[in-house]
Amino acid sequence: MSEKRDDQTMRFVAGCNMPGYLPDSEPCVFDTSDEAIAYVRDLMRDAADDYDRWSDEDIAAIDTIAADPHGEFGVTIYGWHYFVAIA
Repeated sequence: MSEKRDDQTMRFVAGCNMPGYLPDSEPCVFDTSDEAIAYVRDLMRDAADDYDRWSDEDIAAIDTIAADPHGEFGVTIYGWHYFVAIA
């Protein structure tokens, strides 16, 4: 079920969390899935900088992620789930 704003446009939430734990921060809301995916890419790059276990292939793959045709995305990497969902 999607929530629509007054002007009837969809919004997207994006963020990351460790499955089974409360999120460290609230997901962010975006007007487009492209903005939400860009935010998730930034989160993934930050995680790659913070943890040595990210391989060069993992880091290179960040730029290739894309939302599905509905604008949603989800992947779990090294115990963290990164997502974009319709709000």
